[in-house]
Amino acid sequence: VREYALKSLDNLGLDYVDCYLIHNARPWSDGIEGHDYFEENVAVYKVMEELYDEGKVRSIGVSNFLVKDLENLLEYSMVIPVLNQIKLHPGYLQEDIVEFCENHQILVEAYSPFATGKIFGHEDIIKLAQKHNKTEAQIILRWILQLGHLPLPKSVTKERIISNLDVFDFNLDDEDMKVMNNFKYEAQ
Repeated sequence: VREYALKSLDNLGLDYVDCYLIHNARPWSDGIEGHDYFEENVAVYKVMEELYDEGKVRSIGVSNFLVKDLENLLEYSMVIPVLNQIKLHPGYLQEDIVEFCENHQILVEAYSPFATGKIFGHEDIIKLAQKHNKTEAQIILRWILQLGHLPLPKSVTKERIISNLDVFDFNLDDEDMKVMNNFKYEAQ
């Protein structure tokens, strides 16, 4: 971890990065049956804490950590993760992880807030976009912000990047939030 962090800083020509994350708490396949990956998570995080103490990273966090992973990490770490980057979008709220993070002052960063585009064109979101004279993406991003989370939209076009930032001049009312919180869609 240290070697890669320092190499990345060198490659970027930087003295520090703002945030450094563990990408995933466990092997994607959940690893070898019976294998305890908790110790590896803690070992990696301990090195990240050292980098934090040295000023090489300004904050440290995690990504895709489940409640059990966070509980384990908090038991053995000194620095609470600043954020947990998880998949979160209308219709996929991950309430148990979100509640745990909120109770431990860990910011939820919502990646894939548009469900890789699969929720665009849904009647409920179109109606809210028309009501507020905003795009569907702006409605979704505003909803995430009002939930108290940090949205992480992906775009490669300048116009969409600019549009995604234009979400601070309106609010969704209680009824709008209810529509978004109860959103259902058929996953493809």
